Amino acid sequence: MRCWSLRRPPSGFQSGVTLIELVVAVAVLAILVSIAVPSFREVALNNRASSITNDLLADLSTARSEAVKVAGRAAVLASGATWADGWDVFVDDNGNGTIDDDEEVIKTVGDINLGRGDNNKFGLTGLAGATSGGSGAEAIVFGPMGQLLEPADGARLIVCRPDGNSERSRGIRIDISGRMQAVRDATVLGGDC
Repeated sequence: MRCWSLRRPPSGFQSGVTLIELVVAVAVLAILVSIAVPSFREVALNNRASSITNDLLADLSTARSEAVKVAGRAAVLASGATWADGWDVFVDDNGNGTIDDDEEVIKTVGDINLGRGDNNKFGLTGLAGATSGGSGAEAIVFGPMGQLLEPADGARLIVCRPDGNSERSRGIRIDISGRMQAVRDATVLGGDC
């Protein structure tokens, strides 16, 4: 039977790393970090764009469901100058497209860029028309059968990344039946960031 033991190094021998070994290790680490950091930024941008798209898609679905439930009109309305400033989901009892005192606000979403620096701001644009062209759309309104009432020819909502890459930006297409589809490439929607 063998007995293993830790031996002491001979006198005069010191264990450790040399300065050259340390410099090589730091250089290898620096190279690996420089390769990984851009990938992490790309992942963060994609995750944020997907998150904004999914939140808006969920709120649009809520408005559509509410319109069917109350057999009336429900809308998602941009709450500021642009959709990026936030939106409100509400039941539009009188059909005027604005939130009145007696109408139920289901949900309010604030600025999607709150706390972000100028170089990290996402854009969010609403456009009339399910494919391309069309002017701005400030409200998406659903009718009692879940159909899209406004804009009458469909709608597109485009989430633009801060780097302006349209091919990697996200979006939502809504056809006149009220069916919604998330899209991974904003150029498919005729959008340009």
